[in-house]
Amino acid sequence: MLHGSFPSWISRLGNLKALDLVENMLSGPVDFGMFMNLNQLQLLELSDVDLIFPVKYNTSHQFHALSLMRCNLTQFPNFLQNQIELEMLSLEDNRIQGSIHIPSPSLLVYDVSGNELSGEIPPLICNLTSLDRLFLGYNKLSGALPPCFGNLSNSLSILQLQGNNFWGAIPETFTTKCQLKWIILSNNQFQGKVPRSLSNCSSLEVLELGNNQITDAFPIWTQGLPNLHALLLGSNKLHGVIPHTFGLGFPKLRIIDLSNNQLEGNLSSDIFLDWYAMGAKGNAQRGYVESTTIISELGVFDVSTYHITIGYKGAELSGANVLNIFTSIDLSCNNFGGEIPDSIGNLVGLQSLNLSHNKLNGGIPSSLGSISNLESLDLACNMLSGDIFQELIALTFLEIFNVSYNKLTGAIPQDNQFSTFENNSYEGNIGLCGSPLSKKCGKEKGQSPPQLQTHLEDEEGEESSTLVECIIISMGFISGLVVGVILGQIITTEKHEWFIEIVRRMKCNKRGKKRRTPEAKFEGICHSVLGSK
Repeated sequence: MLHGSFPSWISRLGNLKALDLVENMLSGPVDFGMFMNLNQLQLLELSDVDLIFPVKYNTSHQFHALSLMRCNLTQFPNFLQNQIELEMLSLEDNRIQGSIHIPSPSLLVYDVSGNELSGEIPPLICNLTSLDRLFLGYNKLSGALPPCFGNLSNSLSILQLQGNNFWGAIPETFTTKCQLKWIILSNNQFQGKVPRSLSNCSSLEVLELGNNQITDAFPIWTQGLPNLHALLLGSNKLHGVIPHTFGLGFPKLRIIDLSNNQLEGNLSSDIFLDWYAMGAKGNAQRGYVESTTIISELGVFDVSTYHITIGYKGAELSGANVLNIFTSIDLSCNNFGGEIPDSIGNLVGLQSLNLSHNKLNGGIPSSLGSISNLESLDLACNMLSGDIFQELIALTFLEIFNVSYNKLTGAIPQDNQFSTFENNSYEGNIGLCGSPLSKKCGKEKGQSPPQLQTHLEDEEGEESSTLVECIIISMGFISGLVVGVILGQIITTEKHEWFIEIVRRMKCNKRGKKRRTPEAKFEGICHSVLGSK
């Protein structure tokens, strides 16, 4: 790693063809003119320096690959308008304002993510018929996508538009020649349906459309995508029942997120039977996702990290290697009912399972103890009953365990990881006893068994008290302590189930731009408790 002032001797390297100075600790302003005067220089990568662009420059100099990442740029450099041979351009993580510029018709890679660009995507971008990777994420872009946009799929392998303000329908123009492997359109305002023409994209590995306003039945046709590793459709308006045939596809599926939708019905045991990538075979053979770098005859060119984002342990996990190292199922905040199928125990490679905030009933299946790699298990806010089986103590990697607000009974397991969980993992289950709860298991000495009616009254009183506390906390986060205390006083004197339902909806905000944070993990109230009244 280089330190100190930018080395001026670089300007004397007349035969230099490729220069990579990314991720160093160089200081002071850098005159970009020195690079323009290196006539043989074709690949240039700089980061974290302050560039000064000359008023006059060598207009005949042609770069083939150029990366100016985190160089405090506020506009597109003027010299780019003459770079007709430019194939790879990355201006990631600057402060560039204004509209999108298309500097060269020869572009293969175009990355302007993480800037302050605004306006619509110009139709001119559809003329980039050789474009392989397009990164426009995390800007202030808006408007509908150009109708011709789907035709870019004939050349594009990666399309990232997340974190903008795009609206309207996603074009239904993905052709049978579709080459897309990654399509990430999350955190926008897209409406309409999931384009059925995406079924033409047989190479698709990642489909991420979360945090939009898509209104559709579950797109069962996605199971016909043989290379799909990640299906992320959370925080939309998907509705209806997931067919039992859903589990008959997806041989490579490792991550699925359908959280914060309006899906319903029972979870069929067939759903979890054939997800090989999450089973024993998939656990032994992890998925492979191509590198974020491009190797050319000039050298190695770094491009934007693929920003796939999933909920994990109450926070967010993102990055290019998520697909290589992680397996996850998130069906939280829907209206699924019935029992949790025993077949879920077949997914022994699963690391995170979130079925919270549904209407699931029956017991916690002991087969979950077979998922030896499980690190996070969230079953909170359902109507689950019975014991927490001792088989679960076999989950020695378990770091997050949440079964709060169910109807569970009996003693809490005490061995292995279960000795590390706190009260909030179990609260709202009146029938549970043992550490870490203050309620001891067994009849206390000197006490007679309580009458049934007294027990029911105590149970209702304790649950009501807990509900009130949750609501006060929720409102405190949203509107401040004063509002929380006032509304808490109102609720204490009179139960308003409609109000509790509003708080639940705030917990499972179907169009929220961010997932739940660890601080808000137990915030709010669960509809499953209301259902038990």
